Amino acid sequence: MINTTAIMEEISIDFQALDFQLDEREEMNMEIITQVIEGYLLTTIGAIGLIGNILAILVFTQQRVQKNFHTLMVTLAVFDIEYILMNIAVFALPQFSSDYKSSGVYYYLLPWILPLAQVGLTGSIYFTMAIALERYFTVCHPFFRVSHSWSSRVYVIPIVSFALLFNLPKFFELKTVHMSIIGNSSNSTGELTCEDLVDDNCVITIRPTALRLNNIYLTYYYGWFNSILNGFIPFFTLIILNSLTLKSLIKLSRDPSVTIGRGSRNNTGPAHPPGARRKEITLAKVSLVIVFVFIFCHALKWIPNLYELLLVDTTNLPNLKWPNLVEVFTNISHLFLVFNSSVNFYIYYAKHPSILKVLRCCPKAPTHMDEASNNQHTNQTIQSTTYFPTNESLEMTSLQPQPGRNGSIDHTKAARERHQHFP
Repeated sequence: MINTTAIMEEISIDFQALDFQLDEREEMNMEIITQVIEGYLLTTIGAIGLIGNILAILVFTQQRVQKNFHTLMVTLAVFDIEYILMNIAVFALPQFSSDYKSSGVYYYLLPWILPLAQVGLTGSIYFTMAIALERYFTVCHPFFRVSHSWSSRVYVIPIVSFALLFNLPKFFELKTVHMSIIGNSSNSTGELTCEDLVDDNCVITIRPTALRLNNIYLTYYYGWFNSILNGFIPFFTLIILNSLTLKSLIKLSRDPSVTIGRGSRNNTGPAHPPGARRKEITLAKVSLVIVFVFIFCHALKWIPNLYELLLVDTTNLPNLKWPNLVEVFTNISHLFLVFNSSVNFYIYYAKHPSILKVLRCCPKAPTHMDEASNNQHTNQTIQSTTYFPTNESLEMTSLQPQPGRNGSIDHTKAARERHQHFP
């Protein structure tokens, strides 16, 4: 979750009438830290992330057969692009252009940019969960996955709807207002600066709405609901799913006779080819890295969020102080969230560098007929090479090599068909 209070402070708006008492040296140091972290570093990482996410969209939309994994990677890239762009607009551009901030456009866009950034963050979190869930079913429950085949719309439509609806109230938290200046007197709250001036008698600024200042809204929706739905649930879900997936893949790598299927007891069968096992282990490593990066990057955001939730007294706003250390952690958390939205494709590419060949080969555009054909072929393959634990005789029959047309047994073909049900 983007800490709205901290954002308002960083753009020199007295969002909660916080009264900072910093000397010139401390203030200068904070400005330098903010410019380095949210200016240079965030812009650099964000630009690299935009390139990576655009490549992800190009690569995964050009697959001959569109699997759920490809669609989820594309939608994840779209939400990551949105989040990166919104963060650059809020944090980076004001560090490089005072005209951008003082033009008035910035203040008109801000009440819309912040909620859009939250939509992008929520979508990114839950599409990461969807990819982990899809991988879990594919690796640990291939029988269930094929016998209960579902479209990627099962993930995309609910997640997109949830990301929009859950963050809808955030579009009503801030408002752009014009304020008048009488003579040379300054506002007692200290929220008006020379950069805000529209003319000698009027300024543009951002003010919180009554909704944003409502204690019930702050405590339950902005505090606990965000913490649970955008924090605790994704964290524990990713840890559990990836732990189970990793356990199955480690078992496969150590014992070639272990067959991953239906998530049941230790089913055994013919050994998998070394190449297939290597692909499964590689997939496990990619999954671990993605989850580690996600957890690490999202962990820092809880420092300012929990500080605001537990320690900020909204009934005594004029006397509140935002500690420098918490503000630094806020800057770093923004940077790390952008990094998390920028790195997913590069993690995948590090383990699968050949994926960019798709752009050079220019394969035909994927169609729904291709997807249906692939699902049907996969279903037939698994049904012909797997078994249900309730009937061991069927298991032995289905795994035996079948005679060819001339009566001979094609062992190569039989071995190949036994392993095609692994993604």
